[in-house]
Amino acid sequence: MNTNGGGLSCVHPGMYSIFLVIEAVTQLRKEAAARQVAGAETALVHGNGGVLSSQATAILSIHP
Repeated sequence: MNTNGGGLSCVHPGMYSIFLVIEAVTQLRKEAAARQVAGAETALVHGNGGVLSSQATAILSIHP
């Protein structure tokens, strides 16, 4: 689920990945206001760069 609305026609695909990390951290910190996913404790972020030649995936979580 993309809680920040997505990146169609937004920026270069490789650059957009940092916005996914920012959104994931915002969700985990419970700072997403109207976009907040109730009970968010784990986030998976995946992005690519170049001509689909570089892939990166991160799993983020919070600790009580």
